[in-house]
Amino acid sequence: MTPPARDAPPAASGPSGPLSILLSCPQCGAPAPVDDDARSVVCGHCSSFLVVDRPGRSEIFLAEGVVGDAEGVRRVVIAYRVQAHRAEILARRREDSGESAADVSEVTLDAELRRFEESLLLKVHVAEAHRIEAPYWHLSATILQAILGRRGDGPKEVRVRGFAVEHTVPGYDPRRANLRDRGLRLARARVHPYSARTRTDRGPFLPWVEVPEEAHREVGKWRTRDLDPGIEPVTRRGDVVFVRRFLVYRAYWLARVVVSDGDQAWVLVDAGFATIGGHPGEVASATPEPDDAESRQTKAYAHPSRCPDCGFEAVFDPRTLVAICRNCRLAVEPHPSGVRNVPYDHAAPSWDGPSEFLPFWVFPVELSTPGSPVPERRLETYAKLLFPQGAPPGFTLAGDHLFVPAVRLLGTEDGDLSFQRLVHWVHCAPPRIETGKVPLGSAASFRDAALTEDEAREILPVVLYAVHGRPSAARLTTLLVKRLVDGARIAVAPGRLVWLPFVAGEAGLRTPDGAFLVARGLLDGGPEVDAQRVTVFEPAGSERPDSERP
Repeated sequence: MTPPARDAPPAASGPSGPLSILLSCPQCGAPAPVDDDARSVVCGHCSSFLVVDRPGRSEIFLAEGVVGDAEGVRRVVIAYRVQAHRAEILARRREDSGESAADVSEVTLDAELRRFEESLLLKVHVAEAHRIEAPYWHLSATILQAILGRRGDGPKEVRVRGFAVEHTVPGYDPRRANLRDRGLRLARARVHPYSARTRTDRGPFLPWVEVPEEAHREVGKWRTRDLDPGIEPVTRRGDVVFVRRFLVYRAYWLARVVVSDGDQAWVLVDAGFATIGGHPGEVASATPEPDDAESRQTKAYAHPSRCPDCGFEAVFDPRTLVAICRNCRLAVEPHPSGVRNVPYDHAAPSWDGPSEFLPFWVFPVELSTPGSPVPERRLETYAKLLFPQGAPPGFTLAGDHLFVPAVRLLGTEDGDLSFQRLVHWVHCAPPRIETGKVPLGSAASFRDAALTEDEAREILPVVLYAVHGRPSAARLTTLLVKRLVDGARIAVAPGRLVWLPFVAGEAGLRTPDGAFLVARGLLDGGPEVDAQRVTVFEPAGSERPDSERP
């Protein structure tokens, strides 16, 4: 496809958020929409429990569009011509009489535009139209920043912040096609997993090509940018975590549009946004289906959601990795082969009364620091390296484990703060871990684990920041951070899931001595929490009272 004769504006950027994958229930055939990171869903039609099976490779999806045929193409072309005619009328009146757009009667203008549109409906027709599916690599991730800095003239403090980011790049050979899609974002698009059934009314497909890592280099640039405007950084660490990559095919129409007065032209219509992307001159070569598509297919399998040990009906949130059976207290996970038991450990509460258990990934400590001949395997010795003259108040690191909360807190102002509270508390007052499940008989409730072990490993370097409260952060220096925090290499042995108890309050979870850690609403999630999630495109940095910071 040759480049358009004139530049067209880039396609409109979509909002930030997960892709909406439209699966098909294998029991009843009804559509079952899920977010791109969901692991299970309950069919809204037949109530079957469906487990999402991912191929372990970059999945292929087909995006929905709003322009589905030649008539839709004709309507887009007419709409563009009507808008162009509107601009011509306003420009002409401004030149003839000095009228501004505000001076023109909307009633008169609309009547003239309707007459013009009616004439176009009689004259404009599509001589030929070719639908082409174009591939795009869509990457979604989180920019995780650990910042040592100040708020105004205040003391130094440590802040951990998570910002969602997504990036979309063409997955076709730009030498064979030019779709004028610079700036395209696919967030929140509705997509279908590619399959022989979903491709029946689609295609042909432009061949997809792998893109080098440099194509997503723009994502890495966010790591060192000032995303939290409320804090002036002294030093900062940035990581790209929770990365997922998809191959999404979007539809375009290449059409030859003819007007009765002999005017005709090839137009490129974006079927997703119903916009004209340019005026190309020929059809690009395409294939009947994407290469290697079937092995990249996302599927849903229907299984009973019962605990395989006691038969009790388990309840899974769409993002749940592992849940605790409410009857026998064994851990269960949704798996493509069916719900199955997984091992876990726990800590016993030190108080009488109800407990609420949160999941953590726990890893043995092994920190290699510059100048140390052997790795540090106790947090007490690591604390002495940081502050050989004596630990600051409240900095009581102890134990031989690193803990990562296995609930998804990062990504909102309050969630980031709660993540820090949990990490600081658990490393400064580590509980004694006992093997096996939480015993029956005690009054307890359980939160699901939503982070995989690999995702928890990605967060480990930031944990070494989050263990610092206000007093210890005030004594950190740039050199100390670079040498013993950023410079500490973590050798990670296999982790294990551990559920830790907290005092369950009406507002949220607290420590045994009453210190507030995390609000119940953050753990429940929902639209209210989702509305607070921040992105690199729309960062939020609202101020918090000093009493609410760790």
